[in-house]
Amino acid sequence: MIVVLAILSCSGDSTAPSVATTLTANSATSLTGIAGTAAMPPPSVIVKDQNDSPMGGVTVTLTVASGGGSVSSPTVTTDASGVATVGSWTLGPIPGINVLNATSGNLAGVAFTATSSAGAATSLEKSSGDNQSASASSPVPIPPAVIVKDALGNPTPGVSVTFVVASGGGLVTAAAVTTNASGIATVGSWTLGPVAGVNTLNAAAAGLGSVSFTATSTAGAVASLAKNSGDNQAAAAGSAVPIAPSVIVKDANGNAKPGVAVVFAIASGGGSVTGATVSTNAAGIATVGSWSLGPVAGVNVLSATIAGLGSVAFTATSIPGAAVSIAKNGGDNQTAAAGAAVPVPPSVILKDVNGNPVSGVSVNFAVVSGGGSITGSTPVTNAAGVATIGSWTLGSSAGTNALSATVAGLPLVTFTATALSGACGARSTHSFGTSSGGTLSSSDCQLSDGSFVDYFTTSVPQAGAYVFRQGAGFDTYLHLGMADGTTIGENDDEVDTGTNSGIKAILPAGNYLLGPGSFLPGVTGDYTISSATASGEVVNCENVFVVRGIATAQNITPTDCNLANPGATPIYSDAYFIFINAGQAVTINMTSGTLDSFLQLVRLDGVVMAENDNVDTSTRNSRITFTVAQSDYYAIFARSVPTSGTGAYTLTIQ
Repeated sequence: MIVVLAILSCSGDSTAPSVATTLTANSATSLTGIAGTAAMPPPSVIVKDQNDSPMGGVTVTLTVASGGGSVSSPTVTTDASGVATVGSWTLGPIPGINVLNATSGNLAGVAFTATSSAGAATSLEKSSGDNQSASASSPVPIPPAVIVKDALGNPTPGVSVTFVVASGGGLVTAAAVTTNASGIATVGSWTLGPVAGVNTLNAAAAGLGSVSFTATSTAGAVASLAKNSGDNQAAAAGSAVPIAPSVIVKDANGNAKPGVAVVFAIASGGGSVTGATVSTNAAGIATVGSWSLGPVAGVNVLSATIAGLGSVAFTATSIPGAAVSIAKNGGDNQTAAAGAAVPVPPSVILKDVNGNPVSGVSVNFAVVSGGGSITGSTPVTNAAGVATIGSWTLGSSAGTNALSATVAGLPLVTFTATALSGACGARSTHSFGTSSGGTLSSSDCQLSDGSFVDYFTTSVPQAGAYVFRQGAGFDTYLHLGMADGTTIGENDDEVDTGTNSGIKAILPAGNYLLGPGSFLPGVTGDYTISSATASGEVVNCENVFVVRGIATAQNITPTDCNLANPGATPIYSDAYFIFINAGQAVTINMTSGTLDSFLQLVRLDGVVMAENDNVDTSTRNSRITFTVAQSDYYAIFARSVPTSGTGAYTLTIQ
């Protein structure tokens, strides 16, 4: 009995088994750390039983819930103190929130959080703003930026970065800047240098080295236009200059500006261009295709224009080409006493294909018939294309003399002169501005029509308009000629109701020949001749004779000749008469600042030989150059377009 009681008593004192009832954190549940490294301190939990006593030997499971990362062992066992400690918890590679869960059986779990941040900066890279372009002296559109990262590639904030211009000039603002939360540091602005080309900007951070940004500065807005090449050249009239003119276009900093349209145009002198509109190349240069000069020797002008900027002008001198024609210039059909020199030494004029006088050509003169002699037989053409013999002395016998002028490759030119004997070779002197008396007699020079004539020489002091008159008791006939006898003008009756004669002429200064005679054959008697200056204005359809070598200022007015039919729109015109020998060339110019000039050259039978409105598209002046085939008087009509236009003009004859 005693034994049984003992056993029962022992059995009643027995303790119930321990059971895990709680799982709680044994360390802080909110941690911080560096991404990719172990959280410190390592998380730990404690397990207790129903008596709130630590319970060893309990398995705890560890699970990374977010943030990536890892644990050294997915399970740990509580020690005798009921504590289970994570071997290590390596945080994920990306900064942010990491979560680690600890669980055991059916117990409520414990969540540990760790906030990871970027590690130490290990790299510096370009983020944006590389390889841009902008106008010289202008900022690039995107300010360059760098990004700083740790060893895991995470952006690192708070790193100091310095931007420095390395090449190309230019400047930056806010050069020292700290990386933001995204690890990015952006320069305030980067203004490129003034010279077009490559610019370089360096960004550096202590211990991380540097990176370089490049940008290309381009030319800015067009600011200047200048001649580049091809100015002040010379070429044969009608041909192209050897160097095609070009311009260079730059911006305000002097950088060449490509892609700018330049328009080349003829400004004066005639001629033509090809490739008139051209864009500047990479060097800022625009070159015209070609520039052919005008047909008339002299200064030509070519303009190059950029819209909104202005223009520059190139000049070139068109010079005569090779001589293709030879013609008598003066000294033909003269008369002189047998054995005497003709008054005017014969001369020829040489011209190129465009009618320009050709200088520097040697001409050979030789006596062909009649005897006589010459001096200066091989003259060279002067700037006017004229070669003049020294003198021509006629043979000792009365009759026709002939003289030739030759240039290799050109036609022969022949001059004739009549050697006179007796009265026809005699010359008296008339003092200009006076009256002179004389008598026609049967012993005077008798012309082929049977009329008698005397010859006087006279000189006019300066270029201008002059009037010569002859009065007598018979029907007079007055002749005015050059000193060599070449006809200038002639007149029977100065007024329709009279018998006295008069000639108005516009002449250069020089010596002239007056021939007072009779209109009818066989008439003799006393006469007087006179000379005086005249009004320079050509009015009221008066007959005015002219010669080559004159320039006269005139006006078209409503009182001038009206060439129109009655009732039609008026055609106001001045008329001039000129005697031109066969084979002789004449150039007539009409210039005006108010009129649209118009010229006509008309033979006295009414045939229009030549006419011109505008010399070229750049002017309203007119010009006629014509070589006549028939010795005759020709009328020059100077008028305007429209035909009723009036105003001042200048007429020159060469």
